[in-house]
Amino acid sequence: MNSKDYLRRLRIALTDHPERDDIVGDIAEHFSAGIAAGRSEAQIAAGLQAPERLARAYRAQALARNGRPSPGIVLSLRLLWAASADRFLRLTPPRRFRITALAVSAILALVALAG
Repeated sequence: MNSKDYLRRLRIALTDHPERDDIVGDIAEHFSAGIAAGRSEAQIAAGLQAPERLARAYRAQALARNGRPSPGIVLSLRLLWAASADRFLRLTPPRRFRITALAVSAILALVALAG
């Protein structure tokens, strides 16, 4: 993998991270320093973690430092909660109640997307 592909995948994986540009810049400098030392881009990329895994590590570090998850994580958890609440409520037999549960889950998903 070359540096352009690696940095593109890292930028995508860090889409909602507040320090995305700084992190990508640091990794780009790492590639530059490695090339200056005589290593190929493929060797440098092989020495790093996969871009998605590196992004997860930066997210975990930010969570530990700030004590609160990024907005993307909060949205994911809200949608997961809404989907599981809908699945749980579907187990109840009355049809009218199932329709209401589906409507509530849809409203919760819209609220999660909005804010």
